[in-house]
Amino acid sequence: NTLQIGRALAAAFESLPLPPGLFQYIEVPGKEAGPAMIAGGVDKLFFTGSTAVGRELMALAAPRLLPLVLELGGADAAIVRSDADLERTAAGLVWAGLSNAGQSCGGAQRLFVHQSVYESFLEILGRRVKALRVGSSIVGDEVQWDCDMGCMTSRQQKEEVRRQIQACLDGGARIYARSPLGEMDGEGLDFPALILTDVSRDMPIMREEIFGPVMAVVPVANDEEAITLANDSIYGLTGSVWTRDTKRGFEIARQIRAGAVMINDHLMSHGLAQTPWGGFGASGLGRTHGEAGFREMLQSQVIVQDLLPGVKKNLWWHPYSRQVFEGLLAILNTVGSRGLVKKSKALVRLAGFFFRYWDRS
Repeated sequence: NTLQIGRALAAAFESLPLPPGLFQYIEVPGKEAGPAMIAGGVDKLFFTGSTAVGRELMALAAPRLLPLVLELGGADAAIVRSDADLERTAAGLVWAGLSNAGQSCGGAQRLFVHQSVYESFLEILGRRVKALRVGSSIVGDEVQWDCDMGCMTSRQQKEEVRRQIQACLDGGARIYARSPLGEMDGEGLDFPALILTDVSRDMPIMREEIFGPVMAVVPVANDEEAITLANDSIYGLTGSVWTRDTKRGFEIARQIRAGAVMINDHLMSHGLAQTPWGGFGASGLGRTHGEAGFREMLQSQVIVQDLLPGVKKNLWWHPYSRQVFEGLLAILNTVGSRGLVKKSKALVRLAGFFFRYWDRS
């Protein structure tokens, strides 16, 4: 489903003055690619995809102790405080949750809204979803600028999202708003943007990644409840806090168990190449992007040089003695003692020890 992206990346590398073969692009069916590379002896494997496949790759890599970086799924949370700019928040979350027809692992899926603004926010959010222009963003070679949301990538993915949503509806969830176009049961790849309410914690929208244009809105009594519910997930890729109180926003963000948390925006940090990208829990291992991403491709090595080669024996070598023990204790006291008097006494003992020790060495 992403071959064009890979081909564009390969073309970009080919345009650079790099040694031939340094970057290689190969199109292989997904089920074969990971096992083939692991069996082929790669030093490290980077994978972006579902949590289920990530677990399979970990099992295949385990016998070789092969390190992996896994960028997996998400069921990401947004917290909307009572002091948020509701119009801006609704606009931002419609983009974060529904762009790419909701097929973004870091998109907003679970929205926790302070109950004092719940009804007002829901009305604004619903109005914006109903105004979405759904269709094909590209027809032939022409870009269609009157399209806000496109289609699902495959019939298989559409059917999976339809199944998850139907399970929510069967459990008592309600469709509060939907885009004017798109059919859940149609033959095409179009799918309506949906806002669900009256959801419970055991529904797929709250427990699973739904890789489609669907968001659930849940009222909460306070910040603490919102944080608890946001963290009530095996996933932890992204999150967001919407508030006019930036200081409080940072306080809440630090309590959200996610790899990237934004204040008054969501998902956009993925476009900042200098910021690390990755998640907690079932959202993956390791990081890509930024300096952290480059470091994932390195192996650390320490080389230590003895700065006192004239000394015949280092303190920690055999044989042990009381004198050596007291000398090491003097070192610790010199470094760790508080107060000038204690440090001075320890330094005197240390000087005497080194004089005797090196004289014997």
